[in-house]
This record gives sequence, C-alpha cells and structure tokens, in this order.
Amino acid sequence: MAITKVNKVNSVANGRLVLTIIQSTHASLGGFKETGLFERHVRLLQEYAKTFDVVVYSSDSIDYSIELGVTHKPVPWLPKAFGWRHLIYYLWLVWQAPHMRGVIKVVGSSIPTLFFVKWLSRCPMMVTYQLNYAEAMRGSERNPVKRLLGPLLERLALTPADLVSVTAEWLGDRVKTIYRKPIVLLPNWVDLSSMGLEKPGIERSENLILYAGRLHWLKGVNVLIDAFARVKVSHPHTRLVICGTGEEADKLSAHVRALGVTDVEFRGRVSNAQVLQLMRSSAIFVLPTITMEGHPKALIEAMVCGMGCIVSNVPGNREIIMDGQNGLIVPPGDADFLAKKLRMLLEDQNLCTQLGQKAMEDTAQFDFCQVVSSEIHILVCLLRGTVQ
Repeated sequence: MAITKVNKVNSVANGRLVLTIIQSTHASLGGFKETGLFERHVRLLQEYAKTFDVVVYSSDSIDYSIELGVTHKPVPWLPKAFGWRHLIYYLWLVWQAPHMRGVIKVVGSSIPTLFFVKWLSRCPMMVTYQLNYAEAMRGSERNPVKRLLGPLLERLALTPADLVSVTAEWLGDRVKTIYRKPIVLLPNWVDLSSMGLEKPGIERSENLILYAGRLHWLKGVNVLIDAFARVKVSHPHTRLVICGTGEEADKLSAHVRALGVTDVEFRGRVSNAQVLQLMRSSAIFVLPTITMEGHPKALIEAMVCGMGCIVSNVPGNREIIMDGQNGLIVPPGDADFLAKKLRMLLEDQNLCTQLGQKAMEDTAQFDFCQVVSSEIHILVCLLRGTVQ
C-alpha cells in the first residue's frame, strides 16, 4: 500500500519517535471525564509514551497535559453551540496540521477535514473505525440532516487514511468493500493486570442485574427496565443498577416511576474502577442495544469479570457472544424475551456461573498488553513505511 513519505525531522522529537493523536468530537477528554473513561485513556497514553513522544489534540478547551502525562493541545476557544463547536475544532486541526509530527492516529471516523490535515502535515495516518458510523447516524439520529451527514463524514474521514484500524472483522469487511482501504484488526482491550480479579472478599450478589453505558434510546435501556418490571413479579428481591449518563436519563427515571417498579438505581457517572467493582459483585450484565454496537468495552469487561451476560442480537454483540456458550442472545427490543432469559439466569445459578466462566476464558485475546503492543508495533511500521 502507498505510505506517505515523511521527512526524518518530522518523525522524531528529542531523538524519539512521535505519535500524534487526534480525538474525534465524540471522544473528547472532557467526555471521558463524564463517562468515567478518563483513567482508562491515561493508561493507554502512558503505554504509548514508552515508545513515542505523544501529542494529543482534542475538542477540549481545558489543558489536560498534567493529568495525561503527555502533551495535550486543547482548542484555545470553542463555542457552546453544537454545530459550531464541531466546525471550529475541524478547522483548528487544519490550522495545526503543519506542526504535527510523526505518525497520526485518529480516534473515530467522523472528522471531515482529515484530507487537509494529512496533506499539510505530510504524516502517515491511521484512522480507527470502531463503529459503522454511517449506519449508526442513520439509525440513531432523529435529525434528518445528521442522518444524511453520517455517510459523508465517514467517507471524508476514511479516504485519506493510509491504514484503518478496526475492532471487529465485520467492520473490516465493510472498510475493504466500500472504501478499499487496508485494515488491521485491533479489538478493544481490557487491562487484566489492573482489574484485581484475584482479590478475595468481594461477594457476588445473585439477584443483582447491571447495565453500564450511555443512556441513549438506541441502547435499549427502556427495554431492560420493562423486562425488569416483569421479572420483579416473580423475583421480588432482584435489583437493577444502571450506570451511565445521557440525554435519556430523565426520561428513563420517569419511565421507572410510571411503571411503579422498585429497586432500580441510577448511579449516573461512575468511574471505570467503580464499574469494574460492580461487575465483580453483580451476577448478570445486560446490553440491550436496539441498533448496533462496535466492539463494546463494557461487555468485554463484564465477561472478564465472569458475569452472566445477556445481549441483543445486533452487530457487535453477536460477534462476541455465542448464544448458550459464553452468554445469551435476545431479539432487540423484545422485553418479554429478555425477561424470560433474566429469569433463566436468576433461577439457574449454575448456568449463570458456567456462562461467566466461558466468557472469562474467551476474553484472553483482548488483554491490554497483547492488543496495545500490537498497535504500537503497527504504528512504528506505519511511520517507517514498512506496513505490508
């Protein structure tokens, strides 16, 4: 494949290789703070920093350099208005492009100005494709303009890429078929060494059901609440904990009140460490997505923690869960079927444990050290023009 030729002076700083990271607007550092993923991102950057001098560009107006432990380049000024905020960030990246060095990793496939960034920086570029962004926009956005923009933004973001990093084979097939770009498979990772799975003293509650993720309508949390209300009739001691924030939070709380169901707890923003602790002390994890997932981090973490997992039959979920082997699969949007499977795991603890054990075994391939070391090797090869 064709790799952008980079001057040596542009590929190193202080005698070290340079990695420039461009975060999408969906992956702002402030957003990571809100969703509890900031510590996870710091862990990744610290690993990169063992090989590269790392510079991060993001749609934030706050400088997080000290907390990240690497150089962060925030936008000097960002308007609050949704559309204008994005536009200013995209144009600012073009303005900064001549100063970018080394190999560029773009997190997300929605930045439309990457062609100009690549042209002005003269750096090789890898774009991550963690979700079918075009279809996700069509399926999740109620604004018709945003639905139309999705495919265009995806094409503009992937066209200048020298290499596209995908988290699942089905995403790679799409990239090769539609955009004819070389791909590398790098699944989402879990840091097994920091999860404390070997620590004793945390008892698993057999009656605790957990959801962790965005509170957005496409996540199907309302379906989970409906299913839980049905389960409570026959299993009154069952509890549901919902972790996460989002635009549907108030609506979901109102839905719980309207149903008159008890023992539903909204935890709001929870750190990744707290989510992992909940996963170790809960029996069942549910991911009831309506449309699609990319390669869901929360699901993988729940599997590592040995939970009995129930997921909807949508892309991204069904590539990870094998029905009846390492979890259970239900039709998306079907509260009755989901309630049936919840009862099955609540009434058969041996089955829940067996599914959890198999799930734990199947996540070895997602270990942080293995995935990130492979990515670093690929980035170095891309920088040196030796990627095959």
